[in-house]
Amino acid sequence: MDTGRNGAVRRPPRRLGSLDGLRALAVAAVVVYHLDDRILPGGFLGVDVFFVLSGYLITSLLVSEHRRSGSIALREFWKRRARRLWAAAWIVLAVVALAGLANLWGADRQAMLPGEILAAVAHIENYWVLGHGGYLSQFAAPSPVRHFWSLAVEEQFYLVWPLVMLAALGAVRRYGRAAMFWVLGTLGVASVAIGWVVSPEQAYLGTATRAIALIVGALLAWWWSATPLAAPRSERTRRIVAVWAVLGAAVLLVGMVVMHPHDEVMHKGGFLVVAAAAAGVTAVAVVPGGAAAWLSWAPLVWIGRRSYGIYLIHWPLIVAMGPGRDTWLVALVVLPTTVLGAAALHALVEQPLIERRLKPSTQYLGTGVLALVITASLLLAAPTTTPTKDVAGGLDEIADPASAAALDPIGDAPATTTGPGSVTTTTECIPTVVAGATQDWPTVTDGFDPVTVEELADPSTQGCEQQIDVMVVGDSTGRGFSNGLARLGDPGVRVWDRTTLGCSLGDEDCPDWRTTWADAVHEVRPDVVVVYLNPVIDLKGVDDEAFLSSRGEFQRVAVLHQVADLLSSEGAALVFVAPPSPRPPKGLFFCNGRDTGTQCDPEVTEAWTESVIEVAQERDIPVLDVAGFLDELGDNDETRPDGMHFALPALRELALWALPALPLALYTQGG
Repeated sequence: MDTGRNGAVRRPPRRLGSLDGLRALAVAAVVVYHLDDRILPGGFLGVDVFFVLSGYLITSLLVSEHRRSGSIALREFWKRRARRLWAAAWIVLAVVALAGLANLWGADRQAMLPGEILAAVAHIENYWVLGHGGYLSQFAAPSPVRHFWSLAVEEQFYLVWPLVMLAALGAVRRYGRAAMFWVLGTLGVASVAIGWVVSPEQAYLGTATRAIALIVGALLAWWWSATPLAAPRSERTRRIVAVWAVLGAAVLLVGMVVMHPHDEVMHKGGFLVVAAAAAGVTAVAVVPGGAAAWLSWAPLVWIGRRSYGIYLIHWPLIVAMGPGRDTWLVALVVLPTTVLGAAALHALVEQPLIERRLKPSTQYLGTGVLALVITASLLLAAPTTTPTKDVAGGLDEIADPASAAALDPIGDAPATTTGPGSVTTTTECIPTVVAGATQDWPTVTDGFDPVTVEELADPSTQGCEQQIDVMVVGDSTGRGFSNGLARLGDPGVRVWDRTTLGCSLGDEDCPDWRTTWADAVHEVRPDVVVVYLNPVIDLKGVDDEAFLSSRGEFQRVAVLHQVADLLSSEGAALVFVAPPSPRPPKGLFFCNGRDTGTQCDPEVTEAWTESVIEVAQERDIPVLDVAGFLDELGDNDETRPDGMHFALPALRELALWALPALPLALYTQGG
């Protein structure tokens, strides 16, 4: 209907091509972001556009139904949503499960896939991701179904929103039209407030915080609810919408260029701003005019109507391509395959279900077959071990040697009990090096074959004069070194682990190493400190220069001298470690599948090592060439299962190889 001026309205077709065009742009932003987030760091905002669209469309349909019938048929609403979304999602999940039979996802991810797929089916993938994001997960392949988190948010919305609308429309009947604005406004304020008090990750994935986009879409729908899916056409409203849309488009474009998912501003009001911007763009897509006509361009509409399939398919394909490949090559494979797959899914599954051309018996049979395929594939592909399990033991936190439980030796040393809960070995305390000995000092970079040694339990709850107290500082690889050294059970060495997983000299979110290491040195008063640091691109408390520039090198050297000054301030000798680069392809997952310009870049590792050696040479500090050690030991899935961390057997060999460097440091530095 199209009736004149002063707020006259026109009822558009049930499905607006302009909204499909907007869907196409939103899914394109997400796909580009997933292909390479360096191209479009804020491409994830396309998800917010989808949320606003969902809130707008679903609320419009619910209001329309309530006006026609005086109620909302909840069962029919949920059945329509299930027909629209479930079948395509289950097919993609079945294909993902089948791909696991070819070990396409890697053992770590395959081991978690049953739980992840169940979470996706149950529409709680966002909370699964929140609950399974431990430190080691960043060294494993990304989940091929991780993108189901946003579908989970929408499904949860679809489950709850009709009930909310029933209550809100009841309030409207009693208190007037403004009651709906009060209800939606209160929910919106609550959503934004929750975002202020939770972590960035919780804000990004949580339903309560991301609901703001859905609520803003619902507010837009209620404002224009006189005719569902149509907008007022008064000149004043047109001008408001035009300005709103221009500002909204600008906000979205700038956000897509500069924002990152965990930027603090996002969960402290940023999601609200983005939702308001997306609502402006949605509004202009509904109002007849030039923007709506442009968004109705046939190719955009075609893509938009297949956007659900594109979203489902593109991410597993990207994961399947693996890390370390050029973006252009990944795009060359993923984009056409995704579009063809989404077109087939739309034609063979989505459209027949929407149009109810498939019999219920066919739907039930298909559901059963998909469930069987998923279950059987996951059972057959279950791995016996994973890289994460292989390295996890080497990242256990080590108790200080003041406790009899400090060491977890590998061996059967004779032990005596000296009191309740106290265990010591009968082995005499033997120093690693005898003062004044005339033996040749080993060179630190000489690898040697591990020898069989008798491994001993914690020699005592109290150290003796000849023992070397060793403190290790650094990140997770340093933690592994601590474990390897402690598990040797060498009675001449006591190990004090002061490493922090994921942190050493940075980044800005890490604890301040200057304070924590100074406290540790004062507390432990070690004889030797092993400094096991991987390259740090974002130094804590430093305005970082470009890493590979001469100024960046000067900055690194200055910081490493600060490290040496601090750690030797109580008289400790130092040992530096020259770390190896992560081993591709598995090791690149730590850097989001990339090596250029990241901590995984061999050029970055080489520059870091040069800085370490420069400082070490000026101070007569031994340097452990771990890369050279790996060349002799063999860098493979047995030594570094995840491409970054050593497995426990390899840690023992690393500790044996490095052990002579401890007395060497005391000798060369006057200890």
